[in-house]
Amino acid sequence: SNVSFDSTGQPDFDGTGDYLKATTTHSITSDVTLEAVFNEENSSAPHTTTICTDTGHQYGVKLMSYKNNDRYGLWLGFGTSSYVAMVSGTLNNNTTYHLVGAWSQSSGVVKIWLNGVLQASISTNQTGAIVNNEAKIVVGADYHSLSYGLNGQVYVGKIYSKVLTDAEVKQNFNAYKNRFDI
Repeated sequence: SNVSFDSTGQPDFDGTGDYLKATTTHSITSDVTLEAVFNEENSSAPHTTTICTDTGHQYGVKLMSYKNNDRYGLWLGFGTSSYVAMVSGTLNNNTTYHLVGAWSQSSGVVKIWLNGVLQASISTNQTGAIVNNEAKIVVGADYHSLSYGLNGQVYVGKIYSKVLTDAEVKQNFNAYKNRFDI
């Protein structure tokens, strides 16, 4: 990738295909939580991905901003199908957010938190395993030839192979809110 770094050493994505991609693979196919602290300057794409577990269409899990459609959420890929769990709401330009999305395979429920507050608990009726294609973690882009890139910064990107509790999400938010002026 051709991502640059700002004066503090943070990745600075310009929205034109910058991304960070892991060289090793993972095996997350069930309970999962994606967490990001990010700031999006603007977006011309229909959606952007802060962090994802696979770049293939209908594969992996993606924590997404649909800024141009006033929503954000979690995208789940099952190989031959996908499910998008979204929350209506505007994410402002040049504002730092703590966004978390989690999916429980046993219940099929997606939870989405913004700035430490649960925004939605969505029953997806999806309880099959997430399907991986490439199974490499990517920050700042997703499956559209890695072209729907984030224009901004991802300060923190974490993936857990479990569903975080409300208390854990709130604890993480509290740890980041002053550091990143959320």
